[in-house]
Amino acid sequence: MEKKKKENFVEISEFQAEEFPNLEEIVEEVIRENPKLILEYRSGIRSSLTKLISKVMERTKGKGDPKKIKDIIIEKL
Repeated sequence: MEKKKKENFVEISEFQAEEFPNLEEIVEEVIRENPKLILEYRSGIRSSLTKLISKVMERTKGKGDPKKIKDIIIEKL
């Protein structure tokens, strides 16, 4: 059963990556539209990162990979 769960996870992760090839564009849009959250993040308020991730997840209708979104946001900032 454990092996089946891992296989499903891999399939879901691959689907998520294929579903949003423009994920970086979505992240960039969210960053542009939320300068206040960016300022908060840069001043040390880490909860603003979670808010940015949530906004990207809304755009992807919950199907984006939160870890990948987080990595992209951090890279862009």
